[in-house]
Amino acid sequence: MSMCNSAIVLIIFNRPNETKRVLEQIKIAKPKKLYIIADAPRKNVDGEIELNKSCKDLIDNINWECEVIKNYAEENLGCGLRISSGLSWVFSFEEQAIILEDDCLPSPAFFTFCDQMLEKYKNENSVFHISGTRWNEEFNTENDYFFSRYAHIWGWATWSRAWNKYDYHLNSWNHILSKNRLKNHFQGAVEFEFWNEKFKNTFLSTKKTTWDYQWQFTISINNKLCIIPSKNLISNIGVSGTHLNNLKLSSTKYFNRKVYNDFIVLNEPKDLKYNNSFDKYHFRKHFYNSITKRIGNKLHILKIKLLSNS
Repeated sequence: MSMCNSAIVLIIFNRPNETKRVLEQIKIAKPKKLYIIADAPRKNVDGEIELNKSCKDLIDNINWECEVIKNYAEENLGCGLRISSGLSWVFSFEEQAIILEDDCLPSPAFFTFCDQMLEKYKNENSVFHISGTRWNEEFNTENDYFFSRYAHIWGWATWSRAWNKYDYHLNSWNHILSKNRLKNHFQGAVEFEFWNEKFKNTFLSTKKTTWDYQWQFTISINNKLCIIPSKNLISNIGVSGTHLNNLKLSSTKYFNRKVYNDFIVLNEPKDLKYNNSFDKYHFRKHFYNSITKRIGNKLHILKIKLLSNS
C-alpha cells in the first residue's frame, strides 16, 4: 500500500548530491507516480553536462516500485520557463500533485500532510496552495495549520484547478482592475507596493528567470488561500538558486532548518480565512526587513509617501 497517494513531482538539474538525498526521502514515501522535470545543461558552464547526466542517472537507477514519468528539456530553458512549463505538463495529467525541487529535503510528515490537505480541500476553490515550509515559528498559532496570503514553494502542493489559472507572463498585471484587486488583497500600502513592485519587474522582464513570483501573483489576484503547517516540514539543503542573491548563504535562518518528523494534524482551523496577524508579522519579518531593507527601504517608504500624497 502506498504511503503517499498523490503523485510527486521532482525538479532536477545539476545537483546530484542533493537530488540523491531528496530521492531517498521520496523512496520512504512510496508514491505511486513520480514525475521528473529536468532542464538541459548549459553548454557554456563547465562541468554542467556531466552534473546534469549524473542527476538523470539517479532517476534511471530508481529500484523501488514506482511509475517514473520524465519530462526532459532538449535545450536549456532556464529556471522560470522550465519549471512552469514542466508543472503545466504534470497538471495536464494529474488533478493534484506534491512538488519538490532538488534542494528541498522533506520530512516524512510532509507527504502525509500534503496528502491530507489535498484530499480535504480538493473541491474547495478558495484554497490554492499547500506549503511545507513554516517560517517565523516564533509566532504561535492555535491550530496545526492555518491560512495565509503567502505561497512558499520550498516543498509544496496544489491542484490542477489552481495551476490552470497560472499566468507566467503576468499579462493581467498591467490593468487597473488588477491593481485594485491587489490593493484589496494585501494589508496596507507598504505591503501592496512591495509586491506590486515585484510583479511589475517580473511583467517588464523580457527574459523571465522566475516562476514563483507569477504563482504568488496568481494567488494574490484571485484572493486565494495558502495552507501553512504550524511546524516546519522542509529543510533547504542547497547553496544556489534563483533568489539566493538576496539571502545570506551562511544564514541558518534559511538553510538546513529543523524539520518535524512526527508532525500530525489534530487541531484544524474552523474558518476559511487568512490569519491576518500572522501575515502582517510574516511580511514585516520575512520579506520586508530581510530583503527590501538591504536594497533601500528608505527610498521605498519615500515612494509610498509620495504616492499617498499625490
